[in-house]
Amino acid sequence: MSTPRHPIRLIILIGILTATAVAFAIPRGDPAPSGITDTQVKKLPLGELNTLLYDISSREAHKNHTGGDVILVSFDHAYLMTQQQWERAAKRVVDGIANADGQEFLDATHFAQHIEQYLHRNQQLTVPLRFQKIIDAAITRLHDPDINTARQAAAIAGYFPSAVPVKVDMKHLLKLVDSAPTPEHKEYLMRCVSSLRLSQAQTPSVDTKIVDAARAILVDPASTRPQRMEALNSIKNATGATRDAAKLAAEQYLNEPHDDQRMTLFVLTQLVSIYDNPNEESRQTATEIAMPIFIDAARSDDWSLMMSAAGAARHLYDKALPLVPALIEMIDCPEINTSGMAISALGNIGPSAKDALPKLRSINGTRGNLNESIRDSLYLIAKEGDKPSWYDNHVKQLKEAGIKVD
Repeated sequence: MSTPRHPIRLIILIGILTATAVAFAIPRGDPAPSGITDTQVKKLPLGELNTLLYDISSREAHKNHTGGDVILVSFDHAYLMTQQQWERAAKRVVDGIANADGQEFLDATHFAQHIEQYLHRNQQLTVPLRFQKIIDAAITRLHDPDINTARQAAAIAGYFPSAVPVKVDMKHLLKLVDSAPTPEHKEYLMRCVSSLRLSQAQTPSVDTKIVDAARAILVDPASTRPQRMEALNSIKNATGATRDAAKLAAEQYLNEPHDDQRMTLFVLTQLVSIYDNPNEESRQTATEIAMPIFIDAARSDDWSLMMSAAGAARHLYDKALPLVPALIEMIDCPEINTSGMAISALGNIGPSAKDALPKLRSINGTRGNLNESIRDSLYLIAKEGDKPSWYDNHVKQLKEAGIKVD
C-alpha cells in the first residue's frame, strides 16, 4: 500500500520553515573589521596598498562598521584605515612625489588622489592629512626632465585646490611658466594655471600676469595648437584683467583658423557672462570688445561658430540686442541645434528681441522638437501663450543676478 503524499509534503514544509526560523533567531553581530594593519601601511609599496584598499572595499561591500577613529572609504564600505594610518600613508605620498621616479612616483600621485576621494566622499576633508605638503611636493617637480613626471605633478597641483583647503602661490607658478624647459612643460603648466584660477580668488596683478603668460605663448610661432588652447583657456576667468583678456581673445579670433575660433568664443562668453563674471563693470568692458566678434561669428557660414555666438547671446540677455538680426537669420539654419540655440537666445534677450516675433509666430507649431522652445521664446518676448513651468524660478534667478525683468 502506498504512503499518502500530502503528509510527506507537509512534514518537509514544516522542516523548511523550522530551519528558517532557527536561522533568523540566531543573533548576528557585525563581523569584526578586516582592515589594514600598521605593518601594511608602513611596508607595502603604495601601489599594492592601494590595491589592497580596493580589495577590502569590494569584499566588505554593504557592511557598515563605525566607531573609534575609523575613517570610511566610501558610502557603502566600512573602514579601511584609521586617521593615524592615513597620516602615515600621506607622509609616504609626500616623500614619493618629492623624491621618487618612475612607477613609485606614479603610485604616490595616484594614492594622493585616492586619499582625497575617499575622505571627500565621507566629509572627512577637515582631517589634516598633509594636503598642503602634497601640493608643495608636486610643485617641486613641475620642471622635471621627465615630461610624464611633470605632467602628473601639474595634474596633482591643479587638482587638489578645487577640493581641499590648500593654497598655491600663483606668482611663483607663473614664473615657472616663463622658465619652462620645453613647450610641453609650458602646456601642462598653463593647464594647471587655468585650474587654479578657477578654484582660487586672485588679485588683478595675478590676472594680468596670467594674460601676459598666455600672450607669450599665443604670439610664439612655434607654439602648437594644444599649447595655444591651454593658453586661451587660462584667461577665461581672468576677470581682474578683463580688458586685456578680452582683447587677447578677440585678436586670436581674427588670427586663428576656424577650428581654433570656437575656443576664443568660449573665452569671450565666459568674460561677458553674468554667471561667470560677477562684476558688472568688467562684463560691460568685455561685452564692448566681444560684440563685434559675436556678430561676425553669427553671420559666418560655419554652423559651430554660429551656435557659439548664439550661446553667448543667451548669457548676455538684453545686452545681446545687436545680435538680434543675425539670430533671426539663424533660425533658418538647417542644423537643428544651431537653429534651436538661436530661438532660445532670442527668448533670453526678452522684449528687446521684438523684431523676431513675426518669424517666431510664422514657424510656431511647424518645427517638431523646437516647438516648445519657440513657444517659450514667444512668452519671454511678448507674454504670448502659456507661461513656461520654469518661468517663475527663471525670473527669480535673474533678479538675484541683478537683471531687470518686466
